[in-house]
Amino acid sequence: MLLVKLRASPFNVNVIVVYAPTVDTDEAVVDQFYGSLKKLMKCCKSQEVTIVVGNWNAKVGEERTRKITGPFGLGERNERRYTWTQAGAQARNQIDYILINERFCQAVKHSQAYSGADINSDHNPVIAKIRLSLKRVPKPVRKRKFMLRSLTQNPEIKEAFKNEVLNNIEVSHANVEARFENFKKSISEAAEHYIPREEAE
Repeated sequence: MLLVKLRASPFNVNVIVVYAPTVDTDEAVVDQFYGSLKKLMKCCKSQEVTIVVGNWNAKVGEERTRKITGPFGLGERNERRYTWTQAGAQARNQIDYILINERFCQAVKHSQAYSGADINSDHNPVIAKIRLSLKRVPKPVRKRKFMLRSLTQNPEIKEAFKNEVLNNIEVSHANVEARFENFKKSISEAAEHYIPREEAE
């Protein structure tokens, strides 16, 4: 089992390659396989593109499973569907698959098993055409922090800031929440006027 993380923008692309145990394999080995796959999946963020490819040693047939498989499995034999030929026999099965997370399933434009490829294997290569149209999300602009040390290092800034705050505070008999909001607004406006901000990184 292998995980390859491809750095991309705005989302990374994760490719997981698997070789699943057969139906005759001990149950403990099967559990270990799916446990390892689950750990790798946790390394992939939900917003990233995750593609799982490999030999699953399983046949899904033509039965449609909602949001997982469509009616495209190997029921009646089709020369473009079988992906594995049993050595020394005519038995052909579709056991190699390409999976993608549901969010990006519409990006798969075409997939096909290519029989007769000269690759020195009893498996046929399965190739998918995936076209991702990702919208770039602008990064939020972070405001630079106030240089609060200027209040202790520069007496002129300190005095101007203090006077601005005192002048803006409204003396009233309003409730505590209203007075607090007025006090907060006075400090914020005075800071914008007199306290410099730190240099951008």
